[in-house]
Amino acid sequence: MKMRWLTALFVLGLMAPLAAHAQGARATAPGGPQPAIEITTTVHDFGDIYKQDKYVHAFVVHNRGKADLVIEEVKPG
Repeated sequence: MKMRWLTALFVLGLMAPLAAHAQGARATAPGGPQPAIEITTTVHDFGDIYKQDKYVHAFVVHNRGKADLVIEEVKPG
């Protein structure tokens, strides 16, 4: 159970900087088309985990805006 919370906190720590950085990644003209990031699921529960080399989950990121969404860098939080 403790690993589930640690996993959830780790994932949230990764996603928050991604969303914040993507919003301000490239300036667009005021009043013009803007990018709009949408991450539908920001948490993934791996359930009971066992010693393994790595655990992988892909998060889907959509651009719902009218301008290009450019993610230049992602840092774990």
